[in-house]
Amino acid sequence: MLIEVAKKLVNSQLPLVRCRAMEILCAKLQPNANFFSKENVKSLEPFMAILLKRARKSKEPSDNRQTALFTLHLLTKFMAPQVSNEVVLPVLSAAVDLICKDTTETKLVIQALLVVSESVVALKAHAVIHLGQIMPAIIKFWNEDQASDHLLLATVTATHKLLENVPQFLSPYLEPLVCCVCCLSSRKENGSVKESRLIMRLSIVQDTLVKHVEPRVLIPMMMEHRHIRHCLK
Repeated sequence: MLIEVAKKLVNSQLPLVRCRAMEILCAKLQPNANFFSKENVKSLEPFMAILLKRARKSKEPSDNRQTALFTLHLLTKFMAPQVSNEVVLPVLSAAVDLICKDTTETKLVIQALLVVSESVVALKAHAVIHLGQIMPAIIKFWNEDQASDHLLLATVTATHKLLENVPQFLSPYLEPLVCCVCCLSSRKENGSVKESRLIMRLSIVQDTLVKHVEPRVLIPMMMEHRHIRHCLK
């Protein structure tokens, strides 16, 4: 019943109604809600295309686009184990387009990075076709001096998911990525309480680098490049 009602409301002509419908769906998709089950997957699948449409539409109010992306992130996480790669690939493609556009608002980039994270977890090696776009964008966000903590946290989260799920395909990007991780970790070493979540995530990324990137690749690279050694001091 709720799914059918939400489907109608999210296609309403009124932006506020669309937003409220997505917020309700979002609340029910939260991991601790335990509202939907595997039996609901087929009924929820059309929302992937509906939410994508809302997220990509430039004329859609910014808050609605942000809500659509966050709901899409939760929906992808919930549905990925039960749907085909063909369902998730358009989601990843749309999120990549958003993070790569210089004109995309920061708050939309943050949500799009979370969508990228969950899509990579779902697709694993099938996400490799987009790495040529994803990795330069992520490295750019790591290097932004004025990046907000929210953007950095989303960037670190996406990096973590990439290292966990496609480490064997990241060799061309390891040098700048390791340098970024080391430099930011050094800057945030004595961070404030409000940065504690970011600092914890950075630590997880460091551990993931050591665990998932083969030593024969990581160690020679770190020994060879002086600027990485400088970051580690």
